[in-house]
Amino acid sequence: MEGLVLVLKYHGFKPIAGPLCYSGAEWGYPALAVFSKVSTRMRRFLYRLPRFKAEIPMDLVVGEAVILGVCLDLSESGLMGTFSHPVKAGAEGLITLYHERESFQVQARIDALRANEARVSFKFETEREREALRAFMRILFPGSPSLA
Repeated sequence: MEGLVLVLKYHGFKPIAGPLCYSGAEWGYPALAVFSKVSTRMRRFLYRLPRFKAEIPMDLVVGEAVILGVCLDLSESGLMGTFSHPVKAGAEGLITLYHERESFQVQARIDALRANEARVSFKFETEREREALRAFMRILFPGSPSLA
């Protein structure tokens, strides 16, 4: 994506429609709106799904390798996390997230690397996989209005 990406966050007191985010202490912050600069006069709106802070174990299977990691930030489209061994941008594999006795698996792609953090996008093949992620997230983040 070309151009400058601006992230705008509304912190006012007026209620707005749309999903709410968890700030780490309370619910109620609206989801972020992401705009990309298309030209000097016009901006295109790109909606970003709410992200939730998490510190849950995960692993990524790439070929024959199993790379352990920790998910730090989770959304319905992907995650941000760290891995115990280096991973390459563009690598694809099966990612598994663990929470107590529950787990969630889906095909994923490493989109970007920044310092020791990896940005990972999920590659859903069916709507059933999306719903399984939502169910897993409802276990992790009970009471979240955006996951209802």
